[in-house]
Amino acid sequence: MIRISFILLLASIQFTFAQKESFELKEGDIIFQDYHCGPLCAAIAEVTPSYENRGYTHCGMLIFKDNHWLVFEAISPVVCLTPLDSFLNRTETKEQNTLARVKPNYEAAIKNATTNYSKYLGKAYDDYFIPDNDLYYCSELLFLLYIEDGGFLFSLEPMTFKRKGQTHFMPEWLQYFDALSCSIPEGVPGNSPGKMSLSEKITVLGDF
Repeated sequence: MIRISFILLLASIQFTFAQKESFELKEGDIIFQDYHCGPLCAAIAEVTPSYENRGYTHCGMLIFKDNHWLVFEAISPVVCLTPLDSFLNRTETKEQNTLARVKPNYEAAIKNATTNYSKYLGKAYDDYFIPDNDLYYCSELLFLLYIEDGGFLFSLEPMTFKRKGQTHFMPEWLQYFDALSCSIPEGVPGNSPGKMSLSEKITVLGDF
């Protein structure tokens, strides 16, 4: 009985490992994450579409450094490198983390991102979600890194903090920006993890 239990446990561990390692990771890959940080994350998911309506609220880029996989990300309070396991362990299921890869014909953009990311390390997180302030939110950071032929690989669109079809701001956003003593950047060009996950310039590989 003990031997059978041990074999079953070993098989379970191997299966879990195989699930997580079913992709060949590459530097420059993007992880989209359905990160549950409370009402604010729920508000982000509600106003931004995403791949298969997954409700992504965060994203980061894979970097291989000192024989370890790390995630380059902008998460409060600063832009940092986070061990991959720590990044994934923020979520409860593997379906909350989706791996995507910039298509091979944009190799120059991948190289630019993986070569120049370090200049942003230690920069403060952008709580205000506005451009050109030397503060950075997660998808803004990746937008700035992936550059192809002198132009940005991903696009910006006017941001909204209103539910679809409504004219008033969501109460979560009113409370959030009121606490920051700043106006809501409605209509300001920006991007989001969800919008980025819909880009035709990436291939979604799956959950892990």
